[in-house]
Amino acid sequence: GIGGGTSSEVVSFDLPVVDTLLQLTSHNFGVHSAAQCTISGQGYSTATFSSASALGLTAVEASQWISDSSVSCFVAKGSGATAALVATVGMRRGSASEAASYDMPFPMKTFATRLSNFTNDTSATVLAIGVDVPHARYSEVVSVGQTASAASFWSATTQITCRVSSGTGGTHRTTITVGLAAGSSSDIFTYFHKILSSADNTAAAERKTTRILGGGLGQHGYSGFARVGSTACERSVWESETSLTARFPVGVGVSHLLAFTVGIRTETIFSTFSFDNTIISSPDQSNLLKTFFDAVIVSASNLGNAWYTNEGRIGLSASARTQWLSANRIRCKVARGVGGGRSVILTIGENVGSTLELLSYNAPKVTGAGASNFAPAQDGAQAMITIEGQKFGMESYSPTSRLGETASAVQIWLSDSSLSVKAAFGAEAGWEGIVTVGAQVGTLSSAFSYDGPMVSSLRNSSAPSGGGSRLTIRGVNLPASMSLAAQIGLTACQVTEWKSTDSVQCKVSSGIQGQAYDAVVTVGLNSGTLSNAFSYERYRTFSFNAPSPTGSFIFLTGLNYGASDNSMRSSIGKVGCTSSQWLSDTSIKCNLYPGVAPGDVTQEQVERAVMCRVCLAPEVLEGCTLGNIGTCAACQSCPAGQFRTNCTIGGTYRGECQTCPPGTFKPSEGSPNSTCTRCTQCGGGDLYERVTCTSTRDAVCQSCQPCARGVRFGCQGLDPGVCDNTNPGVLQVFSNAVIELQNVSTILGTFSPDPNDPTDTGGVGTIIRQDVTQSLPGDMSDVQIMIQAGTLVRVRGNRTQIGLAVVSVNKTTMSAPVHISGGGGAGAGGAGGGSGGNAVPAKTIAPYIKYRPTGSTFDPPVLIKIPYNASLVIAPDRAAIFKFSEADGVWSEVPGTFLISPNIAAVYVSSFSLYTVMVVPGPVVLDLPTPGTVDMEDVAIPLGGGRWISNSPR
Repeated sequence: GIGGGTSSEVVSFDLPVVDTLLQLTSHNFGVHSAAQCTISGQGYSTATFSSASALGLTAVEASQWISDSSVSCFVAKGSGATAALVATVGMRRGSASEAASYDMPFPMKTFATRLSNFTNDTSATVLAIGVDVPHARYSEVVSVGQTASAASFWSATTQITCRVSSGTGGTHRTTITVGLAAGSSSDIFTYFHKILSSADNTAAAERKTTRILGGGLGQHGYSGFARVGSTACERSVWESETSLTARFPVGVGVSHLLAFTVGIRTETIFSTFSFDNTIISSPDQSNLLKTFFDAVIVSASNLGNAWYTNEGRIGLSASARTQWLSANRIRCKVARGVGGGRSVILTIGENVGSTLELLSYNAPKVTGAGASNFAPAQDGAQAMITIEGQKFGMESYSPTSRLGETASAVQIWLSDSSLSVKAAFGAEAGWEGIVTVGAQVGTLSSAFSYDGPMVSSLRNSSAPSGGGSRLTIRGVNLPASMSLAAQIGLTACQVTEWKSTDSVQCKVSSGIQGQAYDAVVTVGLNSGTLSNAFSYERYRTFSFNAPSPTGSFIFLTGLNYGASDNSMRSSIGKVGCTSSQWLSDTSIKCNLYPGVAPGDVTQEQVERAVMCRVCLAPEVLEGCTLGNIGTCAACQSCPAGQFRTNCTIGGTYRGECQTCPPGTFKPSEGSPNSTCTRCTQCGGGDLYERVTCTSTRDAVCQSCQPCARGVRFGCQGLDPGVCDNTNPGVLQVFSNAVIELQNVSTILGTFSPDPNDPTDTGGVGTIIRQDVTQSLPGDMSDVQIMIQAGTLVRVRGNRTQIGLAVVSVNKTTMSAPVHISGGGGAGAGGAGGGSGGNAVPAKTIAPYIKYRPTGSTFDPPVLIKIPYNASLVIAPDRAAIFKFSEADGVWSEVPGTFLISPNIAAVYVSSFSLYTVMVVPGPVVLDLPTPGTVDMEDVAIPLGGGRWISNSPR
């Protein structure tokens, strides 16, 4: 009917099926322009039903239905591989996967905008040139090796610009990816490598980390490895593009190649690295034996840590064996040889170290000769002797020998310890034995001597004093070929003539008799002597004559007065000669003494005339007697402590040595004129004699030392003195004298302190054996103490000396109160006080004398004397000696003062203390006028001491 019913999607046409895509020009589509193609399949309908197609995600530019099994299309340019092909008919669609591809891009080469190769430290802009690069950007990516470029830009259909990242290595593959298509080309890209420049040397035995400088080492560590020669470094660390550090192995050698590998690239520098050369410091011994193969350990540096074909040489000879011990020691077995100052050369691998004159073979040593003496050679005959020693060598090294300055005629090497030599003729003593082996010399002083000449006798033992006589000297070892010299005493013969091997003839010079002379024959440096073998004939006086009987001289005639003026003088018995004059060997003129005439001379006197030498200064004549003219001898010096007296220069007495007088000394022998010197005097209050002056040494003075308490007394002579504080008021000692009790008394013993006297410390008891008087020295010699023999002395303080001294005192002591014997009390004191009450002042008119030790007692009393100023005592005043009491602090008059002279007061005292002299005022005397009228206004009563009582001023 009219109505109908429907059902959706009940019937469908078959889907179009795409079987293949047929490109009209090639199998793949190009990437630069559109291409016509035919799509084969089925279900495309029987007419055009808005058929359309697409390659991948891009529709074709045009499509046209051809039949139910094919459609023609025009594919747009593009890129990609194995794209799906889609055909649409109406609303139905069919597709085939991976049905078509665009051509793949293919890189042909790369081109850097700056360098032909690429540096590995920075990014570089590179053009990748190839084919099938699309006309527009299709996510192009360029990679070098495994590393993508930092950026890629499409430049043209044949090139892409990319920025290559830093890297390393050579002949890398270049890949261009366009879309999903990728094209690559092998070995068309290389990173640029710079040449290594330098590396420090290193020690042979030291694993040293060294910096290698160069370039092109990359911006990062690219597994860099360094190698020295054929040995890899133990460690390599990249530091920067221009440096790396490597821990070099130990080794030896010079000019090694240095190689470094970065990635797969290796850079090498030839002869750029060396291990430090061997430096020799010292051997363990500096001398070598000639006879054995010595093992010498040589200390050096850079010997390596292992065996590196070590070789050693001493001089020009290689070591028999070389053994490496450590990095700084090597043992060489040195061949035997000779010579000194040998260089040492060590070869370690290719390294050579040397040092000059480090080792020497032991020098030869001469110890003796088989025959150290033999007779002088005669008529050309020469003796063979054996020189003994050490280190002459184990074979002949052309040894030479000398005896003294003369080379041996023949040298024959016998062994390391002996040579046989033929000695040249000679006639001397004390020759050196010298052996030279190589350049070394061994010497033994005085090793060899020719037998010296010996004098046995003289054919004539005397001759006239005039000289000219011929004397035959007999002996042995008198060679004819040597220079001979003979002498009698100290005078050489005028002529010495060789006669035979056992005799020479001497023409004797003139001389004078009086002593026996030695006969001496000298051959070379050797001499032979026969003592006291010869003497000149004694002089004889036969007669005299006088030109005038009243003359003053006579002529003596005789024999053997000498051939010249030998400074002889003559004396004729008691007549004598004031002087004499030599005229000839037979005549002398004698000048007689005044008052003696020639007629007074007798023949007997003349015959007994004595001839003596005349000695000139500094000599004197000794031993002149009849027939002996005597000898001249110098005045001899005397030993230390003695001097020579009465040495008559030019006279006949040599004097004698006498000991230096007391107070003088002579420290050394000196000359004959040396005299004794006065000893140093250690006097005064500040020096004492620490060392006594003797005849051979001077005194040594020492300063008197100050006292910690009190003052020092007795510092003089040999006594350093003692410190005395028993009188605190004493300030200083000016003059001092002591008495040594052991010299003048007998020590009885010691006594204990008095228990009732706190100041008593005990002491020494003595008895004086002789009268003793002691004065102060110098101007104070009037200050004395006199002790009688038999006096018992009790010395305080266990001392063995007593003394007296001039001292100064303090003001307290000077102004202490004064007590006068028989007076009326105590005054105000010393120089400013009074006596007999306060009305009369007292005055000190003498120095203060300290007799010490204070408290020492005498039985019977001793006499002391003190000088004073008598001009200060005016009658009726008197002078009296006062004693100071330390316990009471007062001056007390010592009873019994009497005057030795107008200015010396004396008194006997039984104890020692501080003493002085004061003025004691006299009694008041009224000088009344004669009876008569007295004018009271003129009355004046003298009180003494310049004091008056008057009714009117005076």
